This record gives sequence, structure tokens and C-alpha cells, in this order.
Amino acid sequence: MVNDPQGVLDGRQVSVSIPSRDGKVAAESQPIRSDGVAQRLLWKDREDLTAWIGKPIRLRFTWRYTKLFTFQVVGRMPSSEPR
Repeated sequence: MVNDPQGVLDGRQVSVSIPSRDGKVAAESQPIRSDGVAQRLLWKDREDLTAWIGKPIRLRFTWRYTKLFTFQVVGRMPSSEPR
């Protein structure tokens, strides 16, 4: 989830990637371009991050014209939550 209290308006966006040890992108999120807090990241080529459970990872945040306020990694969201 990404909290962005500034809102991602006028070309602003936030995305996250997970670089592999060799520097390539192992996973990449779809960019968040809407206003709101506690927004769930959707991943481009995978449903979730279960492949990395129990493993250390690095997260690379990329944002344009916005500020990152906070982030949180949580377990699987209930299916009733909007995607």
C-alpha cells in the first residue's frame, strides 16, 4: 500500500520496483496516478509478492511531481477489498 496525501494529480505518479541482485527488475508495479491514501499496488506480471516471503528485498520507489509520505507492506488483502 502506498499513502500519498499529496495526491497524484497533473502527471504525478508513484511506482515501485524490486531490483534483483544483478540490477535487473524482478517485479514492477503499475503506477498509481489517483488521489487517495492506503492505495494498493498492483503488480504488472504477478498477483502478489509471495515469491519473496521470508527473503530480504529492496524496494525502489519512483515518483514524479509528488512526495512519498509513508509505505507499508502487509499480508494478502481480503478478497472483498477493491483492487
